[in-house]
Amino acid sequence: MDPVFEMTVTPVGDTLLVAPASDMDHSADADLQRVLHLLRDPGRTVGVDMSGVSFMDLTGLRFLVDLGHHCEDRGGTMLTYAWQRQPRRVVTTAAQLRLTVDPRPPSLRPVQQDS
Repeated sequence: MDPVFEMTVTPVGDTLLVAPASDMDHSADADLQRVLHLLRDPGRTVGVDMSGVSFMDLTGLRFLVDLGHHCEDRGGTMLTYAWQRQPRRVVTTAAQLRLTVDPRPPSLRPVQQDS
């Protein structure tokens, strides 16, 4: 049985302190999306305390990226702290990727000629 997803959100002045207290993985996706929807205040700093997250997969990474974009789009910032080893490794590995994403389908991409 998957652990119950928990996250506390505490307003402190102009900052929201967000503290997940379970795995941020596929089983928590619906809960993470609900939390993201609730965090709609413009111009806030959001501090994410990662000390309660011992495991994170790409679902958790996507949540953090979406939350960071959400904050930036509204003039705020997101800070994360107190990382455990495995989630920190996921973020570090993702940051090292150098991907070029072409949104066009393969049939519309230019063909490279061999020289």
